[in-house]
Amino acid sequence: MASGIENEGSFDAFLERMSQKVTPHERSKINHAGMRVFRKDLEDNIRNPDVGRKDSNIMRREKMIDTLTTTTEGAGRVIIGFSKKGEKAYLARFMNDGWDSKNQYGGPYRHNPGEHFWEKTEEQDKEKVSKIMAERAKKVLDERIGR
Repeated sequence: MASGIENEGSFDAFLERMSQKVTPHERSKINHAGMRVFRKDLEDNIRNPDVGRKDSNIMRREKMIDTLTTTTEGAGRVIIGFSKKGEKAYLARFMNDGWDSKNQYGGPYRHNPGEHFWEKTEEQDKEKVSKIMAERAKKVLDERIGR
């Protein structure tokens, strides 16, 4: 019994050719499928933090979630982030990363730990997003060949 794939090189070449043939519109469809899963879990992690200020104002968190935007670039790349228009991006960064408190006298600084909701979402969704995107890519390729 063979311990390797005999046509591995040709299969890799086939996959490379197929990836080059994916149009930006198809790539956008695939990326949007993964983004929807990531965005839903990100919103949940912002609403219900495991660490940090659990008792903070719910309305502020909802306003921050309302400023989440998704943008599609020309090559089918999908970007998710907080909009400048909502003016909550800097607050989201503070809440995510944490900050050092200062008083008017420059006295003792206290570090406020971050909630790290972005990193938490990336970690928990890594496999889920990959699986959804792979399923969507299969659908897109099946549509292309007429299945």
